[in-house]
Amino acid sequence: QAPGRVEFSRPLDVVQLIEESLRFMLPATSAKRLEIVTSFPDQPTIAHADPQQSQQVILNVLSNAIDVSDDDKTIWISVERPEPGAVAIRVRDQGPGIPPAELTRIFEPFFTTKQSDRGTGLGLAISLEIMRKNGGQLAAMNHPDGGAVFEMTFQSHVGPRSAI
Repeated sequence: QAPGRVEFSRPLDVVQLIEESLRFMLPATSAKRLEIVTSFPDQPTIAHADPQQSQQVILNVLSNAIDVSDDDKTIWISVERPEPGAVAIRVRDQGPGIPPAELTRIFEPFFTTKQSDRGTGLGLAISLEIMRKNGGQLAAMNHPDGGAVFEMTFQSHVGPRSAI
């Protein structure tokens, strides 16, 4: 085991983790009447990571997308295999996007674009650290049609699905 790596890493069904997270966030999405559009592969998409920590990252990214979304907007969530050995979750919102000057800083501890009573600026910094410790990555970009896109990339699990 590499230093700093997560010891509770195991195969996990990424789609199931997203669906659990969406159920947890249902009160917030319902309050804003947000439409959640999902795009998942037909085949099981298994990543290798710590399930609780991975869910914490997904919930943080979803919570941020909900926070920046006006009522009656859409949040898109997709799962893809960008390359062999990787599984990516993309969350896109219809918020204002991320100003270019802030795009390079949003993963810094205590950096926040939210009002002081709405956030500490630690969520994305912690999420990035969790992803790195799980052998993954977290990236942010602006979508050409507006809004932000957050991409969580995990190592995919190689082996029988029954290992879950």
